[in-house]
Amino acid sequence: MTNPIPHPPRSIPQVMVSSTFIDLKDLRRIMFDEINRYDMRAEGMEHDGARLVDSLASSLEMVLNSAGYVCVIGQRYGGVPECPKQNPDNLSVTELEFNAAQARGLPILLFVMRDDYKPLGKDDWERDPAKEAKLNAFRERAKLISSGSKLRRVYAEFSSPEEFARVITPSLIELRDHLRKPAPARADGDVIPTPPAFYANPDYIGRNNFIG
Repeated sequence: MTNPIPHPPRSIPQVMVSSTFIDLKDLRRIMFDEINRYDMRAEGMEHDGARLVDSLASSLEMVLNSAGYVCVIGQRYGGVPECPKQNPDNLSVTELEFNAAQARGLPILLFVMRDDYKPLGKDDWERDPAKEAKLNAFRERAKLISSGSKLRRVYAEFSSPEEFARVITPSLIELRDHLRKPAPARADGDVIPTPPAFYANPDYIGRNNFIG
């Protein structure tokens, strides 16, 4: 009897879910369930355990280790880590994660809560005027396809958890299919791996030892 040829383990792409937390817990739960249902693996602050790094470094590490990124913007700006070195512009964790995903060139899905979102309580609105201004600026900037561009990305809005569950389905299917596409080949025939796999061109740095 011939032994069957073993198949290599199938890689499941990681997708980072980024948003404020307390006010959007129910929506995050829906998003996590749907991402996992469509043959991807959802990642977010819910999975963060005790670590030797600070919470901001851990969040940005999750983005860098992801193949896709999902951003949900509600009516709160969120926590702003106080760190002159890591966060000199006093941005929220969500906005810092978005910036990292954009700099990494990850495929981004954006979902924006409308002002008439029905289950929204009075404590779920941003009350700090400075943070409200930053939230509005971030929301508009996130709608642009890239930094400095005037073209808008295709994003989805929602007014209820039920509508949210409906609008995320086709988007996640498209993301799944995008992440399944074969990696593009370089001009020399080598294959460019899908993020977050390591890739460098050239794959060595002269005579110097590579550090990083």
